[in-house]
Amino acid sequence: RLAASSARGRSLRRSSEASAKRAYDLYRSLGDLVHLADALRALNSLQHAVLGAPAVQFTAEIARMADLMLEMGSILRAAELLNNLGVAYAESLDDAQLQDAGICFERAAGLMEARGDRARAGVVMGNSAINAFLSGDHTQAARWSERAVGFFDEVPDSIEAGHQWSNFGFHLAVVGRYDESRAALRKGIEIALERNDR
Repeated sequence: RLAASSARGRSLRRSSEASAKRAYDLYRSLGDLVHLADALRALNSLQHAVLGAPAVQFTAEIARMADLMLEMGSILRAAELLNNLGVAYAESLDDAQLQDAGICFERAAGLMEARGDRARAGVVMGNSAINAFLSGDHTQAARWSERAVGFFDEVPDSIEAGHQWSNFGFHLAVVGRYDESRAALRKGIEIALERNDR
């Protein structure tokens, strides 16, 4: 039963990837840059889900599209593209690309914060923390993670806030701040219980 479910999941992802590729080709032929940006993000994410490997095939195009969205004033799309790009770079685990990922995450978080989207900025800062951890800079990871939870002051009981508090607890433990780590982890658990996030 598990094998059949897994096979169905892979089949659905491949079907979704094919649909995203058709949408991408269609919007490209129409010159519809806004919807092309959305299709590009979807295709990039689905390729990662299907292939189970860093989604680096479209990195150059995503970078160009992020710049285009900024020029067109579509700030949220630009920020989301930059976040996707950062994830693709980070998953490569290449030192130079981990640095590029950090730049992408900082830009994306700044754009989201500037437009008042604190929750999304918090998620991107959480990605920055993970990226710093992968780079071996555990102190910076704890700093970015602390900043990430700060973005959830206005939505303290959201599921994502719970995830970020849990991550913060992990990063604090790695740098030996155990009492603070326990407090952060407890907060993450409390939020998860309140939101029925098993």
